Amino acid sequence: MKKYLKECEYVDYSHKRVKALATNLARGCSDDEEIAKRCFTYVRDEINHSGDFKDNLTNYKASDVLKNATGWCYAKAILLAALLRANAIPTAFTYQRLSCSEYAQDLYCLHGLNAIYFKEHGWYRVDARGNKEGVNAQFTPPVEKLAFELKENEYDLAELLCDPLPEVIEALKENSCYDEMIKNFPDIQEKKTKIKFYQVDAFAKKAFEGNPAAICPLDEWLSDELMQKIAEENNLAETAFFVQNEANFEIRWFTPIKEVNLCGHATLASAYVIFNYLAYKKSVITFSSKSGLLKVSQKDGLISMDFPSEKASKCEIPKAIYEAFTLTPKEVLKSVDYIVVFENGVDLTAINPNIEALKKLDLRGVCITTTHKKYDFVSRFFAPNYAIDEDSVTGSAYTQLTPYWAQRLNKNSFTSKQLSKRGGELSCSIEGERVIISGYGVCCIKGEMTI
Repeated sequence: MKKYLKECEYVDYSHKRVKALATNLARGCSDDEEIAKRCFTYVRDEINHSGDFKDNLTNYKASDVLKNATGWCYAKAILLAALLRANAIPTAFTYQRLSCSEYAQDLYCLHGLNAIYFKEHGWYRVDARGNKEGVNAQFTPPVEKLAFELKENEYDLAELLCDPLPEVIEALKENSCYDEMIKNFPDIQEKKTKIKFYQVDAFAKKAFEGNPAAICPLDEWLSDELMQKIAEENNLAETAFFVQNEANFEIRWFTPIKEVNLCGHATLASAYVIFNYLAYKKSVITFSSKSGLLKVSQKDGLISMDFPSEKASKCEIPKAIYEAFTLTPKEVLKSVDYIVVFENGVDLTAINPNIEALKKLDLRGVCITTTHKKYDFVSRFFAPNYAIDEDSVTGSAYTQLTPYWAQRLNKNSFTSKQLSKRGGELSCSIEGERVIISGYGVCCIKGEMTI
């Protein structure tokens, strides 16, 4: 996120006027969201929109926008970025291409926005251009409320940029008054974004086994909305996106319908891509995620993930569990998911759960497990509320299963298999408060998406 915190000629947040306002707006706030709301509201309401007020100033530095209390949408976005970055809140520039019919017929131009990163919500777009009749932009995370709804032939630009577009800065510098600006609004034709794409079978030694994940390496983060659309288009259990920075790789995971905080098999698949296709020379990868730092290593093709342990506690058996399974569990535990333990040796492949009953449960999913003759334990995983009736191999589930079976079997290392239709073998071990989950990967598809 460092690049979304940087200072530049335009985002000059060290300027004493900008710095003082940023400090003042943050005073008494309890978290980044409250600071961001105050900064957004200030820029939206206290800085005139140059087009609405027909001001003959085209400021392009944050300090000048603040001094003169006026700016076009692009300049107001620069000031908001400066105030937020001064408070160590990652802020990006993003744009829409909109009709400008209020200025001239058949005219289109760029419209400047910001995207703010919150740990709880991810990237969240805001529009501080200023409200007026028919325009009502608000700060209501995680729900966006921008100034304009897109109409025919209008669209969002996908990129989240650390700097304003050069076309925008050029327009602000070269057009010194209102009349010049409305004749020369910055504009670009629709840019096609090319995204490399890998489909990797995780926890598999050959194709069409294990759990497939779509992996998209990025140079810059895309909007949350676009990443969710890509995941929906891929229609796999998980699509992972990652961006390399100076220290590590930032990673996020999306099911076809929502983002999740941790995914094991898509992390393994991402590491497979980095080790095998991105000329990465080190033996350990560090991922920065919503679940903290995750270290992944490789030796002789075996990929090992170091995840935080998730201890499960015994709970009363929910009514929906009784409805979903004809067999009565030995016990049920609760953690990130429900862990449903059956008597030793029960054939999990013969179990056909009532998926509609599982949808009534309040956690991410349900993992059923028991002992096995060949493996230390076996499992299956169901997450219908995430559009995954049954997951092929669920790496993150083993952050809960491993500490449970360590206590139950009085050992620290295990072999396991997830008994889905595709199936997948893995090994896992417990090391203090961490769980090491290991398996192989196979890349089945390499390609490029054009969006």
